[in-house]
Formats: sequence, C-alpha cells, structure tokens
Amino acid sequence: MRRVLTAVLGAAVVAGLVILGVIGTGVAEASPPLRAADQITDQADALGGEEAQVREALDQLRADEGTQLFVVFVSSFDGLDGQSWADQSAQQSQLGSRDVLFAVAVDDRVYGLSVDQDYPLSDEELSDLLVNDVEPQLSEQDWAGAAIALARGLDGGGSGSSGVPIALLLGGAVLAGGGYLVYRRRKQARTESGDSGRAPGQPRRSSSGEAHADPHADLPTQQLTFQASSALIDLDDAVQTSAQELTFAQGQFGDEAVTGFQEALAASRAELGQAFALRQQLDDEVPEAEPAQRRLLTEILRLCQSADQRLDAQSEAFDRLRDLDHTAPQVLEGLAPEVDRVQARLPQEEQRLTALQGRYAATALSAIADDVEQARALLDNARKELDEARAALQSPTPSAAVVSLRTAEDATAQADQLLDGIWRLETELAEAGAALIAARLETEKDLAEARALLTPGDSSGLASMVARAETALAAADAAVAATPEGLPDPLTALRQLTEADLALDGALGSAREARAQADQIERRLDQAMVTAQSSLAAAEDFITTRRGVVGSQARTRLAEGQRHLDRAVSLATTDPAGALREAQHADALGQQALHYARSDVDLGASNTGMGRGGYGNRGGMRGRGYGRGGGPDLG
Repeated sequence: MRRVLTAVLGAAVVAGLVILGVIGTGVAEASPPLRAADQITDQADALGGEEAQVREALDQLRADEGTQLFVVFVSSFDGLDGQSWADQSAQQSQLGSRDVLFAVAVDDRVYGLSVDQDYPLSDEELSDLLVNDVEPQLSEQDWAGAAIALARGLDGGGSGSSGVPIALLLGGAVLAGGGYLVYRRRKQARTESGDSGRAPGQPRRSSSGEAHADPHADLPTQQLTFQASSALIDLDDAVQTSAQELTFAQGQFGDEAVTGFQEALAASRAELGQAFALRQQLDDEVPEAEPAQRRLLTEILRLCQSADQRLDAQSEAFDRLRDLDHTAPQVLEGLAPEVDRVQARLPQEEQRLTALQGRYAATALSAIADDVEQARALLDNARKELDEARAALQSPTPSAAVVSLRTAEDATAQADQLLDGIWRLETELAEAGAALIAARLETEKDLAEARALLTPGDSSGLASMVARAETALAAADAAVAATPEGLPDPLTALRQLTEADLALDGALGSAREARAQADQIERRLDQAMVTAQSSLAAAEDFITTRRGVVGSQARTRLAEGQRHLDRAVSLATTDPAGALREAQHADALGQQALHYARSDVDLGASNTGMGRGGYGNRGGMRGRGYGRGGGPDLG
C-alpha cells in the first residue's frame, strides 16, 4: 500500500506569481491519472531541453539505490487533489515497493509524491528533502531542477536538515515552518511540535502583547484542531446513534414516553449544526489568523461538550426506559420480524437497482451502486447478532444479549436506510428527466433573448454567458442521450443547465423586468431543489452507513449543505433568488460531502495516507501532506 504526499501553492505565492505574469488566464488542460510507461512523462512540455539531465539523475538513482523514480508533468490534475492523482497513477502503473512517483500539475500549482509503505526513507527524511530541496525549485518553476533535486535526495545527496518537528493532528501532522501536512490514519500515535517558539502552557499574545483569555492556552493550535475535529466526529456519531435508539424506543413505548429525549436530541443536533458551521468557516478559502482560529475551535469544543453532556444527562433515564437487561426477550421477539421485513426488500431493490443500471449512467448511480450489497451484509450481521443474543439469554450471563441486540437494531436500521435510497434516487432521476424539458426550454428562450441583446463590442459579459449556456445545452443533450457510448445522467444534465442558465440570467438581469425575472428564478429553484435534495440525501446515506471511517470534512459539508438547503426552503417564498443560491450551494456541498466521504472510505479500506499541502514560500500556507498506509505491494 502506498503513502502519499501532496502540496498546493499557498495564496500568497499565487498572488506573487500573478503579479509577475506567470499565471495565465487560460484553462489548464486536465489529465486524468495515467499509467507511467516511462520514467519520464512530460505532457506539459515542462522539461524543455533538460530531459537528458533529468534522465541522467534518474538512471544514477536506480544504479545506486535500486529505486525507480517516475516523474510526471501535466497541466492539470483533472479536479483531483495531488494525493489522489499521484496515488491512482502509481496504482495504475503497478509500481513496486522501491518505486516512487512524483507528479506535478504545472498550471494547477499542485504536486504529489507517492511512495510505498515499505519505502526505506522515513517520513521525516522525505519531509526534509521536499521542504529543503524540491519545493524551492518548484517555486521558481524549475521543473527539471525539482526532479533532479528529488532524485539526488533519494540517492542520499539532498541538503536536508535534521530535527524538523512534526505535530500530529486529525489524522495528520504539520511540518514546523512548512506549507503542508503529513497525514496519517486517525488514532495513530501522535507527536506534538513546537508552536512558534511559545513554551507549552504559555498563553498566546496579540500583536499588542496582551494575552488572550484562552481556556486552551496550554495546547498548540494543531492539537486544539485535533481535539475539535475529534469532538465533532464523536458528537455526530452520538447524535446518529441516539436518533436510531429513539426511533426504536418510539416504536416500543410511543411518542409521549420519549418526549424529553426528543427535545434533548433536537437541541444537541442544533448545537452540532452550529459546530459544523464553524468548522466550515475554518475550512473555507478565506484563511483566519491564528487567534481567530483558536476562538472558533474553542467554540466548536464548547458546543460539542454542551451537546454531549445533554445527551449523557438523558442516557441513564433512556436506558431505564428501554431496560434491555430485563426486556431483552421481548425486544428479540420484535426485532427478528423486522430483520425479516428488511430482508424481504432485498430482491425488489436489487431488481430496481439492476433496472436503473440499464437506464442511467454509472455517474448517476454512484451513490447507491453498492447499497444492496451493503444492506445484505448488514442484515447478515444482524442475524448473527440475534443468534448470539438468543444464546446469551440461555447462558449464565444473559445481560450479554444487550450488546448483540443493540448491534442488530443498528444494522437493521442502516440496511433499511440504504434500500430506501435506491427507490428515492429512482424517483429523483425521473423528476430530473421531466424537469430537463422545462429547463432546456427556459435556457433556449434565454439564449434567444440574450443573442438579440448582444451588440458589437459588448463588454457586459453577456457574450461569455451565451457561450457558456450553449456549451451547457450541448453537454446536457449528451448527458441525457442514450447512445452506444453511454447512458443518460439526468441529474448531471439538469445541474449543468441550471447553473449555466443562472449565469445567463445574471447577465440578462438588467434587461428584464423584476417580475418576469422572479418567475423564471422560481422555476429554476424547483430544479435546484431537486439536485440539492438528491446530493444531500445520497451523501447522508453514505456517511451514516459508513460513519466509522468518515472524518470531519465530509460531515461538515453535509451539515452545512443541509443548513443551506433549510435556508433555501425558508427563503423560497420571500427571496427566490436567494433561495436558489442557497439550494445550489447546498447541492455543491452535498457533492463535496460525498467526495470526501468516499475518500475516507477508500482510505480506510486501503490504509493509504492522504493530504495536500503547499510548495513555495512558507508564509500563509495551509494544507495536507503524506501519510503511511498498509496493504499489499502493487508492484
């Protein structure tokens, strides 16, 4: 299994390159992960006339150390982060334990380094090499120099430096003075780094020299980030579990008996939403100064502790209500038929999924592709737990049945939720297909109006919006057309049309009367609501049923997406335009949540480290870097 380090130029460096005229305004040509057939792959023509010098360094490394270094230069990583791109390319190339892949997207300003878990250099040694030898060359756009520096460093000739402190935080670490993070799996051993020369326990000070009233002054910011992220994950899991427990209790005792628990859960869920909103603020593209970061992290911890304490305060009474130690036989008797009911759904939902796979593109069904398989596995586990509960009830320690019953309840509820997701997506795809007709007509109508309004030398941006809408129309037609090359994806097509038409509407806004514009936006709002609800529902199902390995990024996007969707609903009648923006934002966050959740699940399955970070100047950069994973050697 491979461990990967990635980097992204920080905002300050990018701003400097814009001033120097280095970064152009064109769109980079995207390259998907590839199979490296040669040790040098230069699709971006980055090496120019220096390929021979690079190859000489690679040959020398191979002769001295037995290491094959594969260097890949492309324009863009096709929307992937450097970690994913480098690791996928390494896997496609079937690299061995002594092989290294170094990938650079010269226009994206991103790089990734993929090495095997068993590669002889340590994380610290690789970190020193990248910080001291490779990144300075990348910052100067000396692509050949970066490859040569890496080869020489792996060959033992790098400048390096010793004692670079590493501080582990949520699954990773920040290199002191560096611009990237070294990520590892959650719950690995953690080491703390220094904090800008501040001794542990010494309070941070503002620029005026006054100490802040920081309740966590004894913790470095990285460790505080870890604690806040861990608290978010733990609370999200607790809320999800409590909701399932409450559902079973409602079915057993009725709503009146669990009113207090419902209120406590609702209040804790609200505080969880506030905490996720703060986490999103920390994760957005606008960086906060360290004092502001610490205040937000402290508030996240406060909210999580408050919500958790509220749930804990109810847990004893809740356990007395359910009293599984004494009611286990009755619960077992009622749970077995519930497992049978959900099990009986499997053939129908499997047929439904097969039919959907014959009608729609894989991209449209990616969120539910393995739902039947997952549901079946959950139900098998539930039956196993029921058998163990029966055996425990006949044993000298019948209380052991409680754990098995709770596990069986949870597995059954998750399986039912997964199967619900299949028919729900079927409905949403059908609704998207129907909405496409109206969406296309609206876009064509707007295009006709926009074309009529275009004048020679137009500087309003209308021409570019017309081009975008025309492209979206063509893409939507391709996405909904069943051809020998592919099946339709109505939700993607509807999303493309809605986004392009919204941009076109913006350019046409000054030419339309307010009422007509409001009517059109309201129609688009219905379309955006369909895609947003689908994205969030798919992400929620995915995260809820795999929450054991899903981290805070996916959960934060999901919580924020639901908040924006709720906001869209509340604005729908009073501010349709604002509601539309909220719905589209919710849709984007839902897609991001599913992306991050999938990455976390893949990480948990492969024990592959992940991250992304920056190269270039050290100032003002944040990111993630590389980590170790375990698993088979792909080479």
